[in-house]
Amino acid sequence: MDTFETKLKEMLRNNTNKIDSEIPIPMREVLISSFKGEMKKFSLIVWVLMLVFGGLAVVSGVGFFYSDDPKTQLLLIVMAHMFILLIGLTKLWYWMLANRYGTNREIKRLEMRIAELTEKLSNQ
Repeated sequence: MDTFETKLKEMLRNNTNKIDSEIPIPMREVLISSFKGEMKKFSLIVWVLMLVFGGLAVVSGVGFFYSDDPKTQLLLIVMAHMFILLIGLTKLWYWMLANRYGTNREIKRLEMRIAELTEKLSNQ
């Protein structure tokens, strides 16, 4: 068993499942929790890429207004648009990755529940 499965088994034993709770999780805690565990490195990559692409989009946009040549203006506005699209694609990639990890986590939880039920039935 890997460390995730042992942690999951311990959580199920202690019945510290917070998913079924009635209290909604604040967005601040969701954001902070994305920088912990398996998603930490991906969160850092996404935030760095978003800051870089955002900065490049701003530089391209400002350059558009200071340029006098129409060809340069067209190039800079297209670059700004592409950097904004890259920010959206980066967020989409992270969202898909987070959903994949969440689905895998739920499948593991279901497997652990099935194993517990099988063990309880075999003991009876």
